[in-house]
Amino acid sequence: MRAASNAAVGLLLVLAGCRAAAPLPPAGVWAAEPAEPYWEQDDAFLQARAVAAGGAPSATPALDALAALAAATTPELTLRGLLEPLARPTPPARLRPGDLLALDVYGRPELGGERRVGADGRISMFAAGPLEVGGLTEAEAARAVEEVLRGVARMPQVQVRVLEPAPAAVRVVGRVAGGGGSAPLPPERALDVLDLIALSGGLLDDAAADRLTLLREDDGRSRGFHFTYDELLAARPAGFTAPLRPDDVLVVPRLPEVHVFGQVGRQGAFPLRPAATIGSLLVQAGGLTPGASARDVRVLRGEAADAPAALDQALAAGDVVFVPQRRRVFLVGRGLNTSGPLDLPGTGLTVVQALAAAGWVTKRADLDGVEVLRYLRGQATRFAVPLREILDGDRRDADYPLQPGDVLHVPEGAW
Repeated sequence: MRAASNAAVGLLLVLAGCRAAAPLPPAGVWAAEPAEPYWEQDDAFLQARAVAAGGAPSATPALDALAALAAATTPELTLRGLLEPLARPTPPARLRPGDLLALDVYGRPELGGERRVGADGRISMFAAGPLEVGGLTEAEAARAVEEVLRGVARMPQVQVRVLEPAPAAVRVVGRVAGGGGSAPLPPERALDVLDLIALSGGLLDDAAADRLTLLREDDGRSRGFHFTYDELLAARPAGFTAPLRPDDVLVVPRLPEVHVFGQVGRQGAFPLRPAATIGSLLVQAGGLTPGASARDVRVLRGEAADAPAALDQALAAGDVVFVPQRRRVFLVGRGLNTSGPLDLPGTGLTVVQALAAAGWVTKRADLDGVEVLRYLRGQATRFAVPLREILDGDRRDADYPLQPGDVLHVPEGAW
């Protein structure tokens, strides 16, 4: 605990003669002088404040940029635009660049033969020039070829067959267990979006399952269909599916992050789940350590730190949660029966109450040399405590409450 170690180091320096102890202020002044928050010297708090002020670099910047672009692509389109009845017959295949076709012309075999669909979706018809067949069914392509051949053949009859289909694939990008990549579309059966997710190993724990996007090239432009994983799961029992087409791309974004620092099992970044609270985040972080102060949990947003936050407070993307150590004072010195940290109860402790809780002072304690070290405005300040006069009843008004982080020093007398 850096707060404790800083206090101890500061006490040793001061007691070594850095400066003399200040006399006890008039009644009420010492108690009213606010100490700096006892956790502001903690390394974990300094790290939390830096992350809150400047943010943390994204672990997946390329995916975040792609997800933002996908979200902006025709945002009005939903899963409804993809769904088809499960019992619907498989639609006829559409010709694609790379397909190898057989053109059979009845009675005129020299006009037919094999043709490869080019990258522009066209095939060569020799003297008749190129013919666009991409996106057509076999039957539609046959009629288009017949129309072209009418100038060289009387009432041509044509059959178009796919001899060798071009490899068809879809892609998944983002937070899936298999790491994403291409998946072939088998010609013998159709795949839907749920199949693609399953083939990719399923969604990772930090996947934004409520912000999936399927990108599809349609009529020469990219369209984005936006939906949730739960909507996909509900579609099948309702008798619907979301079939894939060649070159579809499924984008699985990453959940936004929140951070937690301080007295927790595991510090760092965690995915922000829907309806997440401080309490649920602390569970993800392995719970509180024995030295944690649950009543002093803070949420840092930008440069500001909120007041102590309740565990049921909702979180927003980028929030930084800090869990300080318990509110403690530190008792040191050879004039004590027991030294070490002492938890501050909600009602607080005065100097005399703290000594009593620690087992009181020894017979050799120097009652005139008792001091309190407190951090004020970034500096360690010492206050003399007239413990002998307090115990004799002459200065009961000087038995002021201690504040978190105070160090109470009781030395041993020379004799």
